Amino acid sequence: MQKQNTLHVFSNSDKKWHEKWSKRRNLCNIPHPFRALIIGVPNCGKTSTAKNLVVFQDPPFEEIIIVHVDHSENGSNEWADCDPTEILDDIPGFDLYDKDTKRLLIFEDVWITKLNIERQKLIDRWWGYGSTHKNTSIILCQQNPGSIPTTIRQMANLYILWKRPDMRSLNDYASRMGLENGEIKKLMDKHCKEVHDSIWLDRTDKTPAPLRLNCFEKIQRECLS
Repeated sequence: MQKQNTLHVFSNSDKKWHEKWSKRRNLCNIPHPFRALIIGVPNCGKTSTAKNLVVFQDPPFEEIIIVHVDHSENGSNEWADCDPTEILDDIPGFDLYDKDTKRLLIFEDVWITKLNIERQKLIDRWWGYGSTHKNTSIILCQQNPGSIPTTIRQMANLYILWKRPDMRSLNDYASRMGLENGEIKKLMDKHCKEVHDSIWLDRTDKTPAPLRLNCFEKIQRECLS
């Protein structure tokens, strides 16, 4: 019998498909639904990294929807090997999609702060309600961390970062994600020896590897003092 001074636990049918970490789960098989920010300069490997999050997903995504600013033949071909369901040049309404299909929504270099208010609200709604209640993982590939609204940054649970010519902006961004001031630069100076090396900050529930190099190599945080 439920005690009067304890909270009742109620099931939520909209979340019955939420996945969890297990001992045998591949480190690149991020539990669905996840919300990932992939931030780096051009040609560092953002798109390749996003594709890895697709191919390692098990069970696989049933739908892959890409919002691409370059909705051209070249932009479409870039994602052809992931067999996307749709490639769009505008933000889709989440009311068009059911909650019974395991789905991935990728925003490819969409400069959110330059969108009109209604589109910004729609993206924000995807990251909040749409991801949790519409069976949808979300990836945002972006060059400039300053173009990502605070609400989206706070709702993300996976951050993938590359070195930048101006590390001050990245340091400010990483500090807002819970790292100490200057810690991201120290981590990158120590571990990122190649241009395609990235630091992964994983905040998914009960993750076995909160901090990683290139997804698979676990690394430890170090005290800066």
